[in-house]
Amino acid sequence: MKKHPFPLFPSRVSQCGVKPCQLGFSLGQSLYHRHPAAGHKKLCPERHDRRSRHRTVLLQFKMVVDTGIVRRKHRDDLCIFQRCANQRILHVSTPIVAAAVAIRFCSQIIVVARGGKIVYEKSYGYAMLNDMGVRLDDPRPMVMNTMFDMASCTKIMATTQSIMKLYSEGKIDLDATVASYIPEFAKNGKENVTVHQLLTHTSGLPQWKAMFLYIDKDKSKVLDYICNCELMFAPGEEKYSDLGFQMLGFLVERITGRDMDEYVQNEIYKPLNLKRTTYLPLKNGFTTDDLAATSFGNPYEYAMVDEIGHPGFGYDCTADLDAFSKFDGWRNYTLVGECNDGNAWMANGGVAGHAGLYSDAEDLAVLCQAMLNGGIYKGVRLYRQDVIDLFTSEQNGKPSRGLGFERGSSFMGRGDRHYDAFGHAGFTGTHVVMNRTNKTAVVFLTNKQNVGFKPNSTSYYSPYSCCGEICELVWNTFGAEAPAETLADKISAWL
Repeated sequence: MKKHPFPLFPSRVSQCGVKPCQLGFSLGQSLYHRHPAAGHKKLCPERHDRRSRHRTVLLQFKMVVDTGIVRRKHRDDLCIFQRCANQRILHVSTPIVAAAVAIRFCSQIIVVARGGKIVYEKSYGYAMLNDMGVRLDDPRPMVMNTMFDMASCTKIMATTQSIMKLYSEGKIDLDATVASYIPEFAKNGKENVTVHQLLTHTSGLPQWKAMFLYIDKDKSKVLDYICNCELMFAPGEEKYSDLGFQMLGFLVERITGRDMDEYVQNEIYKPLNLKRTTYLPLKNGFTTDDLAATSFGNPYEYAMVDEIGHPGFGYDCTADLDAFSKFDGWRNYTLVGECNDGNAWMANGGVAGHAGLYSDAEDLAVLCQAMLNGGIYKGVRLYRQDVIDLFTSEQNGKPSRGLGFERGSSFMGRGDRHYDAFGHAGFTGTHVVMNRTNKTAVVFLTNKQNVGFKPNSTSYYSPYSCCGEICELVWNTFGAEAPAETLADKISAWL
């Protein structure tokens, strides 16, 4: 059995990033600064176990309280957002957010955009806290313009944006077969797979393949690999597929005659004056100081293909055992500026339809605002309103699925109104969410992988619940009608 080449999880001090006595200083003075809201009731963390519903984020706070990291006199301060009556700007009361940062995610950035303006923004923690599982003596702080590996958010902020523009210009037919644009795709049962099916993850293509075991940064070979794949599922059955979005990237290239990164840069990002959104950031004028660090090599994908040491983890890779035993291309260093996704980086060379994009929160907020404005921002039109309506609408009778976009996922809020929301999440801890009803966007970025795996596990901590709570509070703050309950009342109801 091959020896696992990566540190699976750092020590507890490395996960938290700071010692309890240092936390207030390291995360900023606001950790111990209350924003008292008139009429808010005092809440009792000891009641957390009375009901499990909606308690994940509150329990993260309680964990920090119980370990003495937050002073006892602030145990009642669980308010995340408070509306400022005069300016309708959100303020953060940070103990719960800082707790989530310290214990789980290393850092996070929150941006809320509405009406063409950023109405709230805040950064927490560190852009790079650990190096291969070892706590840095001088960790690099997170700043608002730190660029993140967007992982699967690439699907909606690069690939789907490109498809929407091509569709708006009449250059792509969503009901046409993929083979009508890429003839070599028409084999092994894929002859009738449509563009629409790629966008809705109903093509029948495999969900994931360890292409990097066979291909070294050669996108033409990646295209050949996918074209030679057999369908794994019946067309029409929804199975989330990276391969499908890789094909959409190749469709953009085949239709336009331009590389995917060059097309989206010049047709989407530059017209909106987005300065910090790009593939391959280290080749496009940025340095590691501009970028949030992610994983310690590729330990998750290693476990996925290691059918001997981690049998049954992820997808079935027994057919790749021989290639896995011979593969020596694992990255044995902390990733900064190289996208985490193995197929995007090691097979495709850093540019792919399913992953590889880097961006900062403010650039993402601008692109979100363009969509909420009907496809236009500061006089620049990307596509028509009816295109946005189509791509963000329910598809195939599934309320959770749009064209490229996810709808109503758990990280977008809760209750009926969260189906007004659409967006995507990335495996590195990134989230982009828009709400069509109140014309508001939430960008919630973390570099969760830089704290390593959960102890005795091969998985990372999830920021889904934290993002969902933030979205819910934002939707309530900027709802069409004033919420009937105060935020404190809502939190009390969860306990």
